[in-house]
Amino acid sequence: MDDYIEYKNESALTSYSKCIELTEWKALSGLDVNSKPSQTIFPVYSKLLSTNGISNGLFSSNKNGWDSWDPSGNTSILSVVNGQLDGGALAFTVSGIQVKNPSRITTILPPITAGKTYMLKFSNKSTITGILTAYLIQDQPPYTRGSEDYHINICSTRAEKYIIFTATASLSVPSLFILVGPENGTLYIDNVEFYEITPTNPLDYLRFEYNATSVARNITANGNWITPAGISYASGSSITIPPFSSVVLLKSDVSTGIVPTIPAVKNDIKLYPNPTDDKIFFQTKLSNYPFEATLFDISGRDIKHQTVYEDSFMDVRTQPPGLYLIRITDNTLVQVLKFIKK
Repeated sequence: MDDYIEYKNESALTSYSKCIELTEWKALSGLDVNSKPSQTIFPVYSKLLSTNGISNGLFSSNKNGWDSWDPSGNTSILSVVNGQLDGGALAFTVSGIQVKNPSRITTILPPITAGKTYMLKFSNKSTITGILTAYLIQDQPPYTRGSEDYHINICSTRAEKYIIFTATASLSVPSLFILVGPENGTLYIDNVEFYEITPTNPLDYLRFEYNATSVARNITANGNWITPAGISYASGSSITIPPFSSVVLLKSDVSTGIVPTIPAVKNDIKLYPNPTDDKIFFQTKLSNYPFEATLFDISGRDIKHQTVYEDSFMDVRTQPPGLYLIRITDNTLVQVLKFIKK
């Protein structure tokens, strides 16, 4: 996820959005003067229930499996470029007179089932600030929709995006539609992945308590919590809520994005070389390739994600020196490893 707010302005002629940080939003709007960023990062899923459903999401050498479409008056170019995200990236450049009508890129997905939950994950940035819309659809008559529309902001800052879909229909050959516009410009996407997941329950990570009386109320922390203001409460400690007040508590032991409800297993995967200055390789005796690797910095920020195949590696040359974490996951395995970037 990214740490930016979408600010959208609509007019009769065009529309635009900006990616702004919380401090910029406060200055622009005069609102939310007491708001603070979250003190912790929460995972968006508790378990992957499928393998990656995107056949070509790394764009290492081509754009096979991806197509584009333009409304009348628009034109677009779909290509693979280097130097924008991680290695090759898909570049979608849109121009035309129909600035209110977005163009789109598409790819085929595995079957989806109504009521089940799916996650789309990708890296992106754009030459313009604008809106990206994504949804699932059967791309043939009667063009049955498989999900609601999901809108996210895009800008020149790289961001790691997660979109959680709840399928509204069972589709045998669904397509992913990504619509870009209304502004002309180029969207870059990379590391595209699609999974069926078990989503996390926000109530497992958030707690809201209030005191509607005229005397102070005390509650006992049923875990390690932290408030948005940064006040920590250890499990078993007492939390005092003043009269006619409330408290928001954030679970504080998931800052690395590790889902605590998934059991860890024996350390069967090793990283080498460690320390490193360019590439991290994965050494394992397991035969269940591929598995998933997510890179975090020591503060818990999600930096990059990739599917690991036999003899593959993770490129960390662009990361500054320091201590990093790599979380390894598949359907049965959760493992967190440390390494040092020289």
